[in-house]
Amino acid sequence: MSNSEMPVKQRNIEHKILIDTLNLYGFLFKMFGWLTVIIGLLTTASWFVSYPVLRMFGIYQYRYERINVSNICEAIFRLAEKETPVFLVMLVVIALIVGLGGMMINAGSKLKNHQSYVFCMFTAIILCFIVPLGTILGVCAIITLNKFATKELFYEN
Repeated sequence: MSNSEMPVKQRNIEHKILIDTLNLYGFLFKMFGWLTVIIGLLTTASWFVSYPVLRMFGIYQYRYERINVSNICEAIFRLAEKETPVFLVMLVVIALIVGLGGMMINAGSKLKNHQSYVFCMFTAIILCFIVPLGTILGVCAIITLNKFATKELFYEN
């Protein structure tokens, strides 16, 4: 049965369900984006602190030093001077994590407002690469975004 043959009441119900679904996906995209940013930054920060400590206290060097804050700070600055590529990689990882999280948060807002269909679809595809929760959310969003009624809703705005 095509969209024009459907009774008006049924079409309105399906339209409301579609809008509610897009609002839910928008909320989930935003929450997943914030979780990505927070967990990613905490992970990177823990690596940023643990790498110099491991370098100083036994994993990479055989010299034992007393652990205190000044030694840790000194090791961080020494590594920043000597091992610039490591810190550049960390900065790139931070930028990618924050960028990906920001993209998901922005796509969540766009989904709720029914704007930027292509951007929302692109974000849903990128989200599929974050296993396992991102894959589930991304595939469900792609299925919903591929419906003809969803495309009509986006192109009306």
